Amino acid sequence: MQSLIVKKLRLGDRIAQLLIQPIMTAEVMEVDELSENVRWENGFVSAGIQ
Repeated sequence: MQSLIVKKLRLGDRIAQLLIQPIMTAEVMEVDELSENVRWENGFVSAGIQ
């Protein structure tokens, strides 16, 4: 969001900016072993870029 209001600042003026965003959480599950995944071939993870 941008503001079109122009405000002149002077030396010593106090300004602040606050950005409120939702907190994202993930559900973590402990497993005994990982399933096979073709992206993990040769010990490297692929980002899909070739």
